[in-house]
Amino acid sequence: MVFERSLSLLVAVFLSVGLAHLLVKTILKRAYPLNVLAVATITVICAGFHILIDRLIFALAHGKEDMSQWFYIRAGEMFYMHGWIFLCWVSLFWGLVQYFKVREAERFAAAAEVPVPVEPVPEPLVRDAYFWVKHQNRQVRINAGDIEAVEAVRDYVELHTPSKSHLMRGKISEVEQRLDPKQFIRVHRSFIVNLGQVEALKTGQSGGRLVVMNSGREVRVGRTYLPNVREKLDH
Repeated sequence: MVFERSLSLLVAVFLSVGLAHLLVKTILKRAYPLNVLAVATITVICAGFHILIDRLIFALAHGKEDMSQWFYIRAGEMFYMHGWIFLCWVSLFWGLVQYFKVREAERFAAAAEVPVPVEPVPEPLVRDAYFWVKHQNRQVRINAGDIEAVEAVRDYVELHTPSKSHLMRGKISEVEQRLDPKQFIRVHRSFIVNLGQVEALKTGQSGGRLVVMNSGREVRVGRTYLPNVREKLDH
């Protein structure tokens, strides 16, 4: 009798664990009511297999002639001696459901907390309001707004104002970076002009385009720069 009970319990335990693993893998990620339904279903299945195996063992031990008495002999034993295994199964499966639900919630929470890299906002370029140039052994300040045009002259640049021109060492590209792009525009590889001092855009005698400044100075416009110059002047 001890052997019969042990074998019956062992088979029921292995069957319960196997089905628990299957259900956890297949329906755990679905709706919550399905988990409850799974608990009830697996309990009924295990109970049925347990009873079937116990009945088979009883038949092998007592013979077919005693099978009619199986229910009366074993029913009480099944409920009072073996019933705890089903309660343990329900507790085990319910515990697995809750454990994996918590793990899943923690995983989603961790994924939601991953910081999104924020691209640094570039600092606005600081434009020069004036330039210091050498004039007759002293430094003279030239306000950027007073500059009519900037001209590249080899290793120097010439800052043209309506009244004077001042030579300073440097490249025209460097000066361009220091000027406000809303106020100054490159019209030629060798020239930058102040939009606020442009009077007109005209066609020269050779067919090229010229920017006429308020002072009467005429500055050549490069072919590649012409579309941008027209757009700026239209605005």
